[in-house]
Amino acid sequence: MSYGRPPTGNQVKSSETPRNAEGSRSPSIMFLLFLLFLAVMGGYLLLPQCIEYRSDNNNMRCKNNLKQLMLALHNYHDTYKCFPPAYLPDEEGRPLHSWRTLVLPFLEQADLYEQYRFDEPWNGPNNSQLAARIPNVLQCPSEPNDYTNYLLITGPETAWGEGLAPTFADFKDGTSNTIVLVEVADSGIQWMEPRDLTLEQAARGVNSQLGLCFSAPHPLPGRKTEKPESANVAFADGSVTNLKNDFPLAELRKRLTHQGGEKVKRR
Repeated sequence: MSYGRPPTGNQVKSSETPRNAEGSRSPSIMFLLFLLFLAVMGGYLLLPQCIEYRSDNNNMRCKNNLKQLMLALHNYHDTYKCFPPAYLPDEEGRPLHSWRTLVLPFLEQADLYEQYRFDEPWNGPNNSQLAARIPNVLQCPSEPNDYTNYLLITGPETAWGEGLAPTFADFKDGTSNTIVLVEVADSGIQWMEPRDLTLEQAARGVNSQLGLCFSAPHPLPGRKTEKPESANVAFADGSVTNLKNDFPLAELRKRLTHQGGEKVKRR
């Protein structure tokens, strides 16, 4: 009876090596997949915190921008004994230049101010080339474009009525009681454009859904709603605070006018 030839050393190795190689590879692949799973889950769990941190950081930068703009307005007042008008008009009263260009020297933007030409409209051939050079202080980091996110409250019953360059003395209701500068999400207003927010628009409420109003450009994604819960405003005295969406409309309107004589409540 023949049992055949016994396997040689090479044959033993060739038959056993694949099993050993497969056995050594399997744990490595499983370990790598496990690490990948941990990385994905870690990123998923940390993403909301990262987004919220970024939004909170942008909110703080917006508050700081408002403070810097109010400081520039105050320094302008110290120099010229009045605040800048909301806009400079042409001979027919049409707005030509914004207060935002007038305060550039007080925002450490003297070079940009020197390149701006007041002998042509804000959107003239030369000035149009400056649109992309919007100073960081004029926009929220959440909306990087050439639109500004900070607008004055203008129009009848406000300190910046038509053609007015107000002084501190004009704030009969008190500078600490009068909102003059607000943040606006997706304003659609180019930073040199001589256009701001009217009293009627601002009086629609905080983060109103009725059209252009003052609203936060830094919502918190990842919640049940992306609608911001509040917005930042600056008072004539330079202070900056945050108003909630449910701030009473009647109380809000009192704060938007500068000499209505109404009693205002601190909230």
